[in-house]
Amino acid sequence: MGQAVSEEQQQEDFKKRSDVVKEIVATEKTYVDNLSALQTVFRQPLEIKLKQGRGVISDSNLQDIFSNWSEIYEVHFLLLEDLNRRMSDWHKKQKIADVFLKHVSGALPPPHLDPFWLA
Repeated sequence: MGQAVSEEQQQEDFKKRSDVVKEIVATEKTYVDNLSALQTVFRQPLEIKLKQGRGVISDSNLQDIFSNWSEIYEVHFLLLEDLNRRMSDWHKKQKIADVFLKHVSGALPPPHLDPFWLA
């Protein structure tokens, strides 16, 4: 039979888990912030230039580059919201795997519908 885990060890384990989850949330926030910057620093100015007839790339190229930006942003923005919500109620028995599973189920197209797999 296994040994009982001391209260001190449980506290240390909880702190380690908490630190890892905080790092995951911080990384996701950085990613969402970078996606947002991609929109405001690159996509919007390129779209404006195109509308003004002074585009530096074609509309087709712009659509290719940013073809699924909105979907990517939405998935990660909602994931970050749910992770923050979970962190606001963080306790010893709390987990985050279900948050990830909620956001990845259906997020990826089946291989037969994904252009990457058809190439």
